[in-house]
Amino acid sequence: MTSFISNPVVFKSDTGKYLAFLKNLNNFEEIMPDQVENWISDEYQCSFFIRNLGDLGMKKGDFSIPDQILFLSTEKSKIGFRLIFHLNTSGDLPTGKFEILVEVNSMVELMLKRPLTNFVNILIANLHKVADC
Repeated sequence: MTSFISNPVVFKSDTGKYLAFLKNLNNFEEIMPDQVENWISDEYQCSFFIRNLGDLGMKKGDFSIPDQILFLSTEKSKIGFRLIFHLNTSGDLPTGKFEILVEVNSMVELMLKRPLTNFVNILIANLHKVADC
């Protein structure tokens, strides 16, 4: 799998606020990029369309690892992926970042590098805006 990682951000609010926000997939609509269309969600899964990436679906994955939340692609997705939110609480202030892992060959990886890196950077920046208020 190929990994694309967002820039980390420093959180000033209680980290529990972020984790609670991310555990409900309805909340993801607030942090998605402007290119997202046809958003449908409930607490456990969502589907949407992103120009240049196509139809995507995501569901809750494993939440048993401390400081990490995993989301998995669904059968609605044109590509298989894992979206992971990493929370690092070891420093003075907690930091967070998104990582997306995709199953693609090296040729497609080059085409996806910029849009997927932008995607995870937008997610983390918007999460920071929404939940750090």
